[in-house]
Amino acid sequence: MPNEDYEAYIQAPCAGLFLRGPYRHKKAGRFLLKIPSCLSAADGGARHLLALGLSPASITGDLDSLSPELQEQARTLGIPAEKYPREKDETDGQLAVEKLIREGYKTIILFAAFGGQREDHALSMLNFCLEKRKAEGLRFIFTDGESVIFPLSGPERLKINSEDYFSQKDFPDLRISGVPLTAVRGLTLDGLKYEVSGLDLPAGTTRLVSNEPAASGRFSVTFESGDLILFMLKEEKPSSEG
Repeated sequence: MPNEDYEAYIQAPCAGLFLRGPYRHKKAGRFLLKIPSCLSAADGGARHLLALGLSPASITGDLDSLSPELQEQARTLGIPAEKYPREKDETDGQLAVEKLIREGYKTIILFAAFGGQREDHALSMLNFCLEKRKAEGLRFIFTDGESVIFPLSGPERLKINSEDYFSQKDFPDLRISGVPLTAVRGLTLDGLKYEVSGLDLPAGTTRLVSNEPAASGRFSVTFESGDLILFMLKEEKPSSEG
């Protein structure tokens, strides 16, 4: 179960949604996968769950990225599919998130949500979920199983234990970055290598890129207003081989 710091961000009930992007079943993914009370899939995202030996509660989308073999496997398992035409105004991911919202979920963890060749899908889903965060107070977490992204909107307080997502041996390569999409007021960062208190930042600044955790791994991000995307990722070092 998540620690008490993490529970301060999660609002029950919580659902997990698998999209069709790359997924690496690393420590972050394993930790986040323990939290939802329901797991579902948007179209090809079902292949990740089936590969993990898990059955989604439902599959939503046009099914154009789910192979006929996996569609047959889903039918055999009795997994309901909410099928839409391929030509439509919304992405499969948006339709799946809206379905979970209608079912009453307050926090949605989006797995396999970024990376690969469809950055347009990832950015559009981040933007869509951030608007839902602002308009309806819902909470979202994005992960590819190894890195984690939080779309945040003030007033906000997020408390994190980095060891939930990364091993301590990864801390030297762990980067914690913030991207302010609007002006952010009253930003306080506690427990990071570079701390700030009550800072006002304009939209678009790169000042929050490449922060690092302190030795304890516990940190908090607090701000009064504005929209901020928080990234936790492990920096890949270039190979020393020629």
